[in-house]
Order: sequence, then C-alpha cells, then structure tokens
Amino acid sequence: MSCPICKAEAVKPHSPFCSRRCAQADLGRWLMGDYAIPAH
Repeated sequence: MSCPICKAEAVKPHSPFCSRRCAQADLGRWLMGDYAIPAH
C-alpha cells in the first residue's frame, strides 16, 4: 500500500501513511476542511 500523501511505501506503525509527518499532513487537511464527507 502506498502513502496517500507522498505515494511512498506505507509502514507500520504509521499505516496507511509512510511517516508521522504524512499522517499529520493528512490530519491537517481534514481540520482545514480540504476533505469532507458529503451529508445526505
């Protein structure tokens, strides 16, 4: 599985990310509203 942020190989314990940095970048995107789950 590749990291959704940088496309490097994902490794434990950060899976599905490759590093804590990419995990934090993804969290930041959620918190800033870059990602959203559509409401019905």
